[in-house]
Amino acid sequence: MRFLFALNVLVLCVGLGAACTCVDIPTNGCDSQYSILGQVLRRQVLEPGENGRSVYIVRVLQIYKAERRLPYVWPGIVRIRAYHGSATCGVILTRGRLYVISGTYQDSSLETNSCAYVRQWNEIPFSQRWDLFCRRL
Repeated sequence: MRFLFALNVLVLCVGLGAACTCVDIPTNGCDSQYSILGQVLRRQVLEPGENGRSVYIVRVLQIYKAERRLPYVWPGIVRIRAYHGSATCGVILTRGRLYVISGTYQDSSLETNSCAYVRQWNEIPFSQRWDLFCRRL
């Protein structure tokens, strides 16, 4: 009986250790290294599986923040890598839709995750859209 209890506690701890944990929930992308409004053109799965990775081809329509030049693969087009499993803080973006996507620079590409500000454009209230511009006063 004690063995089963100890086993259950161990399984619970391992399960919690594999979960995504975000420190803060951002209200815009200003704390990220980049933040853009973009249209998802294509998704390519790099690593299949629950905790695999995808790369998104995104047309940049607006730059809200960029700590350095965006790594364009074609004029106005960037590649954004992301995990797609919930345990790895993944995101799944739908082709053709507009998103505000924020994240980090990794070598010569961009990355994002569910802890960064990633929102579908039509779900952002009009009153909050001005806050997407990361202007320092």
